[in-house]
Amino acid sequence: MLFVGHFIIQCFFAFTAVTTIGYGNLAPDTHWSRIFTIFYALIGIPINGIILTKISTIYSRKLVKVHNRVKTIDSKITLVFNIIFYLIPGLLIFIILPAAFFVLIENWGYLDAVYFCFVTLTTIGFGDYVAGEIIMNIN
Repeated sequence: MLFVGHFIIQCFFAFTAVTTIGYGNLAPDTHWSRIFTIFYALIGIPINGIILTKISTIYSRKLVKVHNRVKTIDSKITLVFNIIFYLIPGLLIFIILPAAFFVLIENWGYLDAVYFCFVTLTTIGFGDYVAGEIIMNIN
């Protein structure tokens, strides 16, 4: 369990570094780890941006195709399709499913997990909810 806990904390740190979220609960504490973090972030942040751009491009191309098919129909129907094909999948992929995951892993209430996902997705990162704190407290 100790190794798994450390591995999860390390993955969480790596994720927060390249996504530039940074909750303030994990930070390198030696000169060498700070130097490593600088180089890791210099490489990881652009790679993360490229990956997110590619995913967004794929997702938006498919949605534009659907939108172009639907926009010839009445505007009210178009509005409904826009909600169905844009808003609902985005909420499902980026808020609803991750929140369910955090309910299971972090033992949070669902509303708290939704709040955490939103604050993380928008990179606000208040730090009032931080994933992995249970594991860090065990170690």
